[in-house]
Amino acid sequence: RYSFTDLADFTANIDGIEKSVSLLYPLIEAAKPEVAKAVKDGFADTRTVLAASGTASYQAVDTDTRKRLSAAFATLAERLETINTAIGME
Repeated sequence: RYSFTDLADFTANIDGIEKSVSLLYPLIEAAKPEVAKAVKDGFADTRTVLAASGTASYQAVDTDTRKRLSAAFATLAERLETINTAIGME
């Protein structure tokens, strides 16, 4: 019923989001270089935690790693939320 490919799906989602954001980097860097750096660091941090999670199914990921994943994604989301303001869209 379930494919248990959550970690691969998370990685694919990060790939897609990062590609979209990368198209905005010239605008972000020109307006607010610190926001561009924070966003890039957020992607790097999230990828590091994902890589440390291994390739097993999400069901095999221990509680501490799940908490680190959750925190990394939450931090990345907060940083992504600053983009619109940084480039004058809000």
